[in-house]
Amino acid sequence: MEKRVREHERWLDTLLRSIGDGVITVGIDGLLTSMSPVAETLTGLSEAELINKDLLGLLKIEESGIYPIIPDLIDQALDGETVSCLVDDEPILINANGKRIVIDFSAAPIRNEQDEIIGAVLTMRDISARKQAEIELSEARQILSNSLTPREKEILQLMVNGSSTKEIAFDLKISHRTVEAHRQNMMVKLDASDMTMLVRFAVTHKLVQFE
Repeated sequence: MEKRVREHERWLDTLLRSIGDGVITVGIDGLLTSMSPVAETLTGLSEAELINKDLLGLLKIEESGIYPIIPDLIDQALDGETVSCLVDDEPILINANGKRIVIDFSAAPIRNEQDEIIGAVLTMRDISARKQAEIELSEARQILSNSLTPREKEILQLMVNGSSTKEIAFDLKISHRTVEAHRQNMMVKLDASDMTMLVRFAVTHKLVQFE
């Protein structure tokens, strides 16, 4: 039996070290029972120093929500739920070295062979690069949107809605030639070779509303 337990512990240790996300486990009392190497790197903390200590007092989290994320996730996991923090919460982990890292957290219960909850596992993933990419994409889209005149945006919206040149001219009370001129200007500004590409570009980069 002891040999089986040791083999299971070695298997679990190997598993934790192979996972790309940071993994922290706590007992039913909320005290830390294990921390993967990735979790150690993210938090700047050591498993050896923190074993059997209260996790809630170990992690410094800066968050925008009303309720504290980590205690709430762990409480729900210990109640039997598998949960993750909302994207809009955007919690920031301030590690032991003072580095700020945007983290995606999730938690799940740990059960024994009798299906009794004996603890919880907290998973953390560094999404700083993704958030930065989202910010840069949003800024690029804003620049593209700002390059279009209000009239061009009106015409582009009608194009996305499926209106023909004749229908756009009628709705906006302008000539067909004016519609075509605005459309050509947009194709040059957005580097679109044809109308199909122009419409696809507008939808992909959310330059107009699409329902």
